[in-house]
Amino acid sequence: MMETQDKIKASEVFQAVFEHTFDAVLLTDLYGNYVQSNQAALSLLGYGHKELMGLHAKDLLVMRESESFQHYWDEFLKKGQLKGVISMLRKSGKTKVMKFKAFAGYFPAHHLFILSDITKEERQKQALREIAKTQSHEVRAPLCRLMGLVQLISGHDLPQEEQASCLDHLDRTAKELDMVIRSIIQKSNPEGAQEI
Repeated sequence: MMETQDKIKASEVFQAVFEHTFDAVLLTDLYGNYVQSNQAALSLLGYGHKELMGLHAKDLLVMRESESFQHYWDEFLKKGQLKGVISMLRKSGKTKVMKFKAFAGYFPAHHLFILSDITKEERQKQALREIAKTQSHEVRAPLCRLMGLVQLISGHDLPQEEQASCLDHLDRTAKELDMVIRSIIQKSNPEGAQEI
């Protein structure tokens, strides 16, 4: 009797966590067909409950050509657990980047998947990588030219014609550098870039 009450209580606790957690929670059968989801999963993926229940796990995964769903599924079943980052397709066709944890056979005849949307963080990381690339290449070239021109002008008594030419180069290089900096600012704030 006590054991039955403990099972009922544990089941109620799980149901409450399942329904109210902010993470997307999905259950599949042993073959990878979705059989249950919480509201967070439905909202994240953009499906209604009945629509999602008609899909297989591979239907929502975005895989590179070199990757095989079956390979990852077999690895998951062999290890019993898997975690990492995947891309999933929403009903709208847009892609979301998810951090996931998966547990094979978590319940009898079911696999458990817990997903967190990290799309925004991944976009920010990509923007930072692009900024670093821009700074290391596109910023350094005009900056080196500016430094060289300043050194040339300040270290020598140049004829007026050559000074005018150097000043023209300084002006063009400064404008080029300004454009690169504006580009960096836009990339660092991709969602709400404002004109400077």
